[in-house]
This record gives sequence, C-alpha cells and structure tokens, in this order.
Amino acid sequence: KAKERAESIAKQVGATHRSCDFSKIYQAFRDWIPKNLPFNPRSTSEGGSAKENLILHNLQARLRMVLTYMIAQLIPMKPNPETGKPAGGFYIVFGVYNVDQALLGFTTKYDTSSGDINPIGTLNHHDVMQMLHWFDDSLKWDSLHKVLEGEPKNVPPTFVQENEDADFSITWHEMETISKFRSERNCGPFSMFDNLAEFWPEFDLEQLYDTVVLFFDTYARNRHKSIIHTPALYLSNHSVDSNKFNYTPHIYNGFEYQYKKMKALKESIQMANLAKLHKDTNIRHAQT
Repeated sequence: KAKERAESIAKQVGATHRSCDFSKIYQAFRDWIPKNLPFNPRSTSEGGSAKENLILHNLQARLRMVLTYMIAQLIPMKPNPETGKPAGGFYIVFGVYNVDQALLGFTTKYDTSSGDINPIGTLNHHDVMQMLHWFDDSLKWDSLHKVLEGEPKNVPPTFVQENEDADFSITWHEMETISKFRSERNCGPFSMFDNLAEFWPEFDLEQLYDTVVLFFDTYARNRHKSIIHTPALYLSNHSVDSNKFNYTPHIYNGFEYQYKKMKALKESIQMANLAKLHKDTNIRHAQT
C-alpha cells in the first residue's frame, strides 16, 4: 500500500518515482554475517529478540541510504538523447523527519533520514500533519487522503527491549508541547514536570510523572543520533540541530536526582489536592 500511495502522489506532483528492490543485496549481507561474525541475528519472525530484529532493521535502513546517494549521483550521468553527453551535476538528497521523531529516536544513524537538507527538520509532527490536512482540503487528492486516514494520532511505541512493557500513551499534539517546553523553556526532567503539572491540570499526576520519565529516558538513549542530523530548513525557533539549537550533552548518565525531586513534588501536589478536597467537603457539610 505504501508503494502504491508513493507512486500515486509522485504522479500527481509531477515527480519521477523509482522503485528499487535491494532484497538480494540485503540477503548477501545476511549470508556474509555467519561466515565472518560470532553471532548471527534473527528477525522476530524467525524467533530472534527485539534487539536482533533492530540490528537487521538498521541494516536495511542504511542500505537504503547508500542506494539513495548512489542513485542521486548516477541519474545525472544518463546521456542526453540529442547531444549524447550527460547532464552532469548531482541530485540533492532530502532527509525527512520532524523534531518529535528525532527526539524520540525514530531515525537510524546514516539511514534515509541522512541527506543534504531536511525541509521539515524544525517542525513538530503536529505541524506537519496540519499542513498535510490543509493540502488534503485544498487539493482533494485521494492518495494523500488515504495517507492521512492511516496516520496514528498517538505516539507509536519506542521500546527496543522485551522487558519494556510500558510506553507513551500521549498524542502527537501533546508531544509537541513537551518538545517545545524542552527547547524553548530549557526544561529538564524536574522543571518539565513542574511546568506540565500546571499547564495540564487535568492530567493524572502519576501518568504525567511516568510520561516525563519515559520521555527523558528515551531522549537520553537517542541523543547521540543528533550529532549527525541532517541540516534543517529553519521554519521555527526550535530544532534538534546540535550545531545551532541544542547544546545539551550527547551522552547522559541518568536522571536519578531529578526523578527523586519530581517524585517529591508529585507527592506534595497530591497531598495539597487531597487537603483541598477534604476542605471543600467539610465546607459543604457545614453548609448543609
């Protein structure tokens, strides 16, 4: 379905769509591994672990990047039918991922997120979806509408280990708020929880605490990827570009101190809410 939709959208925008089957190249790598390396990873469908599956997934992703750059160099080498000479030059490769996807690690180092420029690198996922909905309303393209229909509203799972049975239960729109608080208000774990507890008063405090902890654990685990992020087209005042917008460390040793302070604040707010509830109940009883 994804291939059909890509072909349809490319046709409607007037672009040339090329489908490349690299299954034999991928299989060649898989045949090489057991002969030269001490461990042969298996996909989950073959009985392998999530980590093994991720290794094979990353291999496929990086092969796509190599093929993309090769295609960008070779297509301009095609001789012109009239002159017999190649057009020369090279194609620009777009790396396509947004701020939220980068923060949560939904990219692989040196996969197709790598490129010469990223046109949506300073936009949140919600911003991108709003633009696509505008195009959908204006252009009425059936292929684009089908893409939007299948787009999940919640953040997909980020876990890579079998023992991680808990994950995000927030929408992309809520993820945008967390992203902007991190970049524009320079929030770390404690200040993030403190700000969001006031910004989202309807949010369950236990769930908010778990969400902030999971976000920063996920962010810290994937922060190293930002070192090689594709330069972004600046369309907003926040980005994950390490050279311009994000000067935080590339490697973290955990946030135990901040999480301890968050837990104390959470319990303090819960006690204050409980005291207010009891006070209101006593007032109502006194009035009756």
